[in-house]
Amino acid sequence: MTFKIFNLLAVLLLISTAANAQKNNKGATKEKTKEVPLQKFPDKGFPENTFPIADITLIQVVPDSTRLGYLQKGLGETKVTAIPDMPLTSYFQSYINKKYESSYNKDGVHFLWVLKNVRINQRPFEFGDKAYLYFNADVYISKDGNSYNFVTAVDTLLIEGDVNYDINMHYRNIRNALQLLLQTTIDKGRNFTDTANSFLVTQLISKEQQRFNLPIYTDTLYKEGAYANFKEFLNNSPSIIDFKTVVANKNKTVIIVSGKDSIQPWGICQKGELYKYHQSNLIAIEKQANGFIMSGYVSGINRRNRNVLTAGVAGAYTDIIGGDILGRALARAASEKLITVTSVPYIKKHQPEACTVNMVTGEWFF
Repeated sequence: MTFKIFNLLAVLLLISTAANAQKNNKGATKEKTKEVPLQKFPDKGFPENTFPIADITLIQVVPDSTRLGYLQKGLGETKVTAIPDMPLTSYFQSYINKKYESSYNKDGVHFLWVLKNVRINQRPFEFGDKAYLYFNADVYISKDGNSYNFVTAVDTLLIEGDVNYDINMHYRNIRNALQLLLQTTIDKGRNFTDTANSFLVTQLISKEQQRFNLPIYTDTLYKEGAYANFKEFLNNSPSIIDFKTVVANKNKTVIIVSGKDSIQPWGICQKGELYKYHQSNLIAIEKQANGFIMSGYVSGINRRNRNVLTAGVAGAYTDIIGGDILGRALARAASEKLITVTSVPYIKKHQPEACTVNMVTGEWFF
């Protein structure tokens, strides 16, 4: 009996803590962050039988250089913004220098890595957390350190798991991505020869910055209408002007044109606000740096996590607190459904949480 009373008190305390957290977070708009450091003293040196390398330089032209993505923090699985612990270029270059500069050979070739995107995400599961990393970089090589030729690219998504929450999951993912980038550069550059199609570093930066020179980034106003496809969204040019939205069937939203026909657009702009159409729901999105994120993503996912935590603890003690309380808690938690990334073919289970729009495909990403 004493054991049951103790467990009951523990459950009620945790539920009370979650409720207070909800109350205290109302109106909170300041972005909470957590630094993701890279290992200060990595193992040094190139793999054996590597040809001479004079230096490795990394430049970044990413959509958002101040944020790496989002991760979980603490028992309540609070979602916070992941940031590098120094400016992004220095974040990677200092790691590269510490790891490889002692092995540089002045007579070797010059590697240039152009980082185009890096994103991290974290999601809790029953038997531990999963850390996700998206890493996209182009590889260039030069004999004179001035004019660079394109050699190859690395575009990958890595996953690291841990039964205990550990921020080093993200470090290990980043370390593995850099190791993959190095090995790919060595493999593809082993028989490198100069070609006429070469670029200066300034030209490469300018070329990559053109990715963000699209009307949806540069226009001061969003045009009203429905986007038939993602290309119309990028061009801020909705082709469907005469439409209306109708809420029906348990909050499902139907887009009606010509007074009767329903359509499945990519999204809409209404009263200056942007929405992506997803499974008969309009999901608000907003510009963040050179990308688009779900509006209120962090506050929304934290609310859901608190509800799931409360319901999960209550479910473990149904014989103590009764079915009515549990039923209400589970119903509330389940009502806030999670949108996951389903566009990665080799991740069938344990998919990452979606929070951004993939600005190449228009699909949900992290």
